[in-house]
Amino acid sequence: MIDSNVAIDYLSKSLHAKGAEFVGKVLDDESVISFVTRIEILGYNTSKTEEKFLQEFVKLSTVIGINEDVILETIELRKSTRLKTPDAIIAATAIVNNLTLLSRNERDFKNISKLKIVNPHKI
Repeated sequence: MIDSNVAIDYLSKSLHAKGAEFVGKVLDDESVISFVTRIEILGYNTSKTEEKFLQEFVKLSTVIGINEDVILETIELRKSTRLKTPDAIIAATAIVNNLTLLSRNERDFKNISKLKIVNPHKI
């Protein structure tokens, strides 16, 4: 599952070659994002060209919505960590759906033992 920061980094070509290649392979397989990521990247203030590119990215992605399991996991994460609600929802979505989260936001997610995370900037 791709976090907002990795999606923007990849689409803006700010990932190094190995990281970009890794994310590209993930996208070729299946692009999965949380509904929160959809909101964040489409709410990002960009040029018309970049906005069109982001809209196409979302259109080609599987967007996972919220359900009771994600809500309950989010509540537990909020109780046990200092995560802000959007990050807790993203983490909970990855955990509940047994997905690895691609994010450069390791600092906020580091204390969640149930969360599998890969930082494409460190590949």
